[in-house]
Amino acid sequence: MSEEKFKQSRKPINPLTSMDDAKSIIEKVDKKIQEENIPSSNPMTDMFKNQLPFAVEGNVPPEFAAMFNKNSRAQVQKATQQAAQAQPDTKPRLAYTSNPKLNDLLGQLKPTIAQYEEIRLPSLSKFYKNEEAPPGGVINVRPMTGQEEEILGTPRFLKKGQAINMIFKNCVKERIDPERWLTIDRTHLLIYLRGISYGPLYDVEIRCPACNDRFEANIDLDKLFVNFCPKEFGLDDLKGELPVSKFKFSWHLPTVADENMINNYRDKRQKDLGENDVDDTFTWRTALLLEEIEGLNEHGPLMTLIENLPIADVAHLRHLLGDIPFGVDTKIGQWCPNCSRDFEIELPIEANFFFPQPKKANRTRHYN
Repeated sequence: MSEEKFKQSRKPINPLTSMDDAKSIIEKVDKKIQEENIPSSNPMTDMFKNQLPFAVEGNVPPEFAAMFNKNSRAQVQKATQQAAQAQPDTKPRLAYTSNPKLNDLLGQLKPTIAQYEEIRLPSLSKFYKNEEAPPGGVINVRPMTGQEEEILGTPRFLKKGQAINMIFKNCVKERIDPERWLTIDRTHLLIYLRGISYGPLYDVEIRCPACNDRFEANIDLDKLFVNFCPKEFGLDDLKGELPVSKFKFSWHLPTVADENMINNYRDKRQKDLGENDVDDTFTWRTALLLEEIEGLNEHGPLMTLIENLPIADVAHLRHLLGDIPFGVDTKIGQWCPNCSRDFEIELPIEANFFFPQPKKANRTRHYN
């Protein structure tokens, strides 16, 4: 049909007739909803029951526009947001194709890479809100695949600190916002995930604090000891009284979101520090983790109060916030092959933690 014929075949639209047609559509939709017994809480259902899923604009009668434009955009936006918040499938993508051989290989991989393992979080979920807590602290984790290595190999995800969170979303079966993990649980999960994906042996380079000699060590991640939260330790233990001022206070265990804010503040302060400026990162972190002191709960005023507390009170807070009685023991005993000195290090998280390098034969010691 030519453009001219198409134009001639169009009929003028009567707004009142269109309104009747629209009402008829709504009635039909409403009838269909009742027949299908669709839950009324469904955002898409609400959108269609109340108005058409589009905004009516242009030169139309005000009554017509008002009838359909009311809240339609808000409803669409709400439905879109809820759809965007829907959690993605955490199973690896096994996209079957028209290639029989590829399909056969993907089928062989499925039982291996989609196999979840149960692990128990050090916190036992005692410090999460009900809707966030995995029952008994048990979660299900699968090994990483090439998809997760692609994430780790994407610089923009690494620079923004998104890579590990994206991997957790992919590899953890439970729907938990990675930002809400306790840092203690996240560390345990990070080490465990590395172990089941690449194997437990982790090669690191270590510098002896006595002679500065560098040597390679082979750490078995499976040998790291995990302390689980004691039965007697709970939310009531996140309260206390300062020894000198006798001020009562409460606090919370650090989450991933807290540590991200602390790291961002530390980085900014290091850039801005002048020759005579004092690094107040510890005070900033303490104020962030404190819920309140004698009812004072704003971050800025809490910082000022902490700076003016007796030093014994500050030391008490520093010890309390840093001495949590559960988590992975990341202290590793080492022995220097050059000077024979024994010493301890914190488990180093280096580039090869998620990108293991070929094993070197010389000067490597095994620590179990």
